[in-house]
Amino acid sequence: MSTRSWISLGFAVLVAFAVRYAAIDARPLWLDEAYSNWFASLSLHDLWIEMPSYETHPPLYYTVLHFWKGLFGSSEPALRMLSLLCSVATVPVVFALGWMCAPRGRQGGAALVAAVLFALWPIQVHHAVDARPYAMMTLAMALYCAAAVALARESSSVDSPRGRRAAWLVFILSGAVALWLHNTSVISIGLVGVALAVVLMLLERSRAPLWKVAAAGVVMIVFWLPYLPWFIVQSEAVTANFWIKPLSIRHVVATFFSVFSADGLPDITLPWFGPGDYLKLAVGIPLVALAVCGALRIKREGRWPTAVMLLTAAFAPFAAVVVISLLIRPIMLPRILMAASVPFCVLVTLGLVGMENRTWRALFLGAICGVFFAAVTNAFYLGDRGKEPWDAVAARVSAESLPGDAIWLYVNHNELPFDYYFDHPERTRALPQSYPAPGLPNEYPLGILGVPVLSAKDLARLDRELSSLRRVWLITRAGRTEPHQKILQQLITRHMRVRKIWRYGIITVQLFSRDAGPDLRTRADDPALALSAP
Repeated sequence: MSTRSWISLGFAVLVAFAVRYAAIDARPLWLDEAYSNWFASLSLHDLWIEMPSYETHPPLYYTVLHFWKGLFGSSEPALRMLSLLCSVATVPVVFALGWMCAPRGRQGGAALVAAVLFALWPIQVHHAVDARPYAMMTLAMALYCAAAVALARESSSVDSPRGRRAAWLVFILSGAVALWLHNTSVISIGLVGVALAVVLMLLERSRAPLWKVAAAGVVMIVFWLPYLPWFIVQSEAVTANFWIKPLSIRHVVATFFSVFSADGLPDITLPWFGPGDYLKLAVGIPLVALAVCGALRIKREGRWPTAVMLLTAAFAPFAAVVVISLLIRPIMLPRILMAASVPFCVLVTLGLVGMENRTWRALFLGAICGVFFAAVTNAFYLGDRGKEPWDAVAARVSAESLPGDAIWLYVNHNELPFDYYFDHPERTRALPQSYPAPGLPNEYPLGILGVPVLSAKDLARLDRELSSLRRVWLITRAGRTEPHQKILQQLITRHMRVRKIWRYGIITVQLFSRDAGPDLRTRADDPALALSAP
């Protein structure tokens, strides 16, 4: 690459780092990030031997975070910096992918546009400041996609034996790493692998490429083999019961445009339609049109293998997740599909580069970047502080609880984010047992084998305990366990009255008291958050 290209790449990397770093502590940790913090505190033995029996994610990310946490601590920025750096490291991969796919003579400009779009892509920024495996998985899948595109090109630097060996090595290693980062990555890896085999067979007019891709897949599986039994166990648990609601058309559309549009724009209300994320839809439709134009352009230039690989990597995983969610069990979440925004970003870039009018091209690019920046700004700074402000919840309980109060968290994993912020975690109690609690005769309605609900025996025990308690704090989180939460609430109200209710996003804090006297709402510090008891 020329000096100018290196400067362009450096500029895109700086933009990506600046946008992400500015938001690294804009929100408190949410439940899943508290999971990461807790798992990263385990020993390597527990991470690799015990944890897979009850956690739905492979241990690789937690292992890396374990060592990272040992070096940099467990503050919010420290926990999230690993994801941030993985996301920033993906920028050069997108730059290279844009360079490979661009028309000859426009590689530098296309690579810069692709890298800058990825640097600002809202869903990528959101999860770059999340202490979760998704940014690392996106890096691995971006490398996998780039290697697949390089192998499928009819003429490139990988035509040399050394170049092809390097591409195959990146293809295998990145695929194996992705398998160890998230269970659903097997979907994208399989679909892109099948597309690569078909493309190579058509190019070479031989079945030999099929055996090459199959051999690469076998090597990936060999690397992944130690986790395969746990993958089967977790898949059975998810198939039997999982927390994601059944699909609806609205859910499918919202997920699609969360991945392929400006996720984070505010909802608006339209006449006859009501409130909804229509701005995201309005931005997403032109982006999809640009992506389709980009694919058609490179197909017309005779580079159909590149078009097939990019389209497969971008849209096939989404289609597969829809089918799985309809036929087996709903698993559709934007974050498990966010790696698909990498090839989509390149397709959008190719659509922009294909515009002959330079003024229109600049206007479109400026508008996209402006909307992306607005979406990120709204999500982190102009909107609320997130749906799970556990720091505010802990501060409320710390300020108003009295010595001797019982502080109950139901279900048990709520203790992970609450105790992270609470000054006296020894005073809290997770129900029915502290996380994790696998192997109990209780139900596990979330499909998470460490998070049971209360059994009849547990409720009888709590009923006896309540007779000796004066005040109880109950902290719950909205979700599929709400019917079970209501059973516990009814049990507590048999012994005492609800004195106060606070709602923080999807978190509810209730204070029950046996004492007679004035309603505690008269002493509420924040009437906007406090609801009077019934």
